[in-house]
Amino acid sequence: MQEMIIATLHRMLQGIDLPGILVGVFLFLLFILFFTLALRIRRRFFRFLFFLLSFIFLFGIPPAIVFSSKYYFHKIEIVYNHSRPLMFSNSFLIDIAFRNNGVLPLSKCLISIIPKRNNPSLLNKVRDLVDPIAYISYSFNQKISIGQSYEISKILPYRYKKFNFDFEIDCR
Repeated sequence: MQEMIIATLHRMLQGIDLPGILVGVFLFLLFILFFTLALRIRRRFFRFLFFLLSFIFLFGIPPAIVFSSKYYFHKIEIVYNHSRPLMFSNSFLIDIAFRNNGVLPLSKCLISIIPKRNNPSLLNKVRDLVDPIAYISYSFNQKISIGQSYEISKILPYRYKKFNFDFEIDCR
């Protein structure tokens, strides 16, 4: 249980950066602006409209931070990915090349391998989201400037070669 909490905190801290904080602060200021306008306006329709807009801005902060970071600030393009579990050992080969297509240079990356349950039922999909079988991750620090490619090959311990898996890479 402690390992799962530590892994979750590590993933959350991986995603914190200045552009994401600035996007969140900007949307929070828009929330405050529209909320105060809704308190000041007398007509019911406009009051309801401004309250609705303010709460849209408030609840839109997390998706906006993730979207702006993943698809604009720190956008990566995977050139090739030959990552797979190794057949005769309990290990996983990470063999990937990616390019920085974002507007900011990258400095740290987190590669995650998440095994999936074999039966693709709806209950197992929900279980994989809430409580995955395992979470294997590898983080590294490397300065990758805009437009530059980077290749990595690494072998990690891995006991779940009979399971399908999701492979994620997140760079900041």
